[in-house]
Amino acid sequence: MRKIRLAGMVLALSLLAASFPARADDFSPAIAKAADYLVKAQLPNGSLPGQDCSNGKCWPEMNVFGTALTLDILTEPAPVTDAHLAPLLAKAAAFLASKQSGGLWYYLVGNQTEGLWSYAPAFPPDLDDTAVASLALTRLTPAQVPDNLQKILALKRPDGTFPTWAENVGAFSTDERADCVVQINILTYLASRGKVPAQTCTNAVRHRQQKDFPACSVYYQSPSFYDALYLRAARLPGLECLKAGTAETAAPIGKNWTPSPTLSSQDLAFDLLSRLYLGYCDPTNTEAARQLRDRQRPDGSWPGDTLYTDGRPVFSFRSDAVTTAFALRALGEWQAHCAAKAP
Repeated sequence: MRKIRLAGMVLALSLLAASFPARADDFSPAIAKAADYLVKAQLPNGSLPGQDCSNGKCWPEMNVFGTALTLDILTEPAPVTDAHLAPLLAKAAAFLASKQSGGLWYYLVGNQTEGLWSYAPAFPPDLDDTAVASLALTRLTPAQVPDNLQKILALKRPDGTFPTWAENVGAFSTDERADCVVQINILTYLASRGKVPAQTCTNAVRHRQQKDFPACSVYYQSPSFYDALYLRAARLPGLECLKAGTAETAAPIGKNWTPSPTLSSQDLAFDLLSRLYLGYCDPTNTEAARQLRDRQRPDGSWPGDTLYTDGRPVFSFRSDAVTTAFALRALGEWQAHCAAKAP
């Protein structure tokens, strides 16, 4: 069944790519280069690498979230990717499936013998990694999704929010302030299972309308990332309740947005996706897509920027693979929905 599902994804992409003739703004070569980069970057165990940074130094890190997030954006809900990514998707899905424990996922993987986080205290299982990993597996290999729905719902607090951490371990507490990005990731997974708590959705809309990202995020550093995840979620079946938060007044990437040269490649990809989710196929989006293509590095990647911290902050995480996957997705969405309308 998994091979059939992956083959169907590849066929859909092939048909999609074939439907567009070559033109000045044909981003197919950039998409293909990005796919090549991801295939080469994947580690032997199936994970996609990133970097942890602290005190001005960075070092390689593999974790559940970077891999799950890369799979999530490459498969939502129909892949826009290169055909030879099918083996990458299968290997990454197998990696994620192997790392779940009791239906939940931990941010950390492996142990000190793998050189991972030997300096850090133990992390408890967390609902952010669990939601994104479960969602990726739901799309790729549904039979490998653990029966974790009731376990997640049992952690919902009286105010309708979910904690990031599923257990109290050290400084990590189930009572800490809710992170608005984590809430969107959990809602997106719950919607795929047909279980969306109404109060959780109402809270998410309120956070979006308040337009105060620093006040609603504990871990994440990019408002553009939040925009992209929220606006994507609002298009999904079961999350119609989020549409009130997609109004122009709540969307800084609306009509008056322009692609600034000072914007990081990561945020440019996020913002382009957000405007595509809002239905824009205007000259501004075309210019954003061109800028994104022109920033691609010779190896096919785009540079990662700080995506999140540990909330203290002691460390930050970035990933060229995650940024490249989002850039690939953004160019693919533009190609699919805007190429024929471009001047």
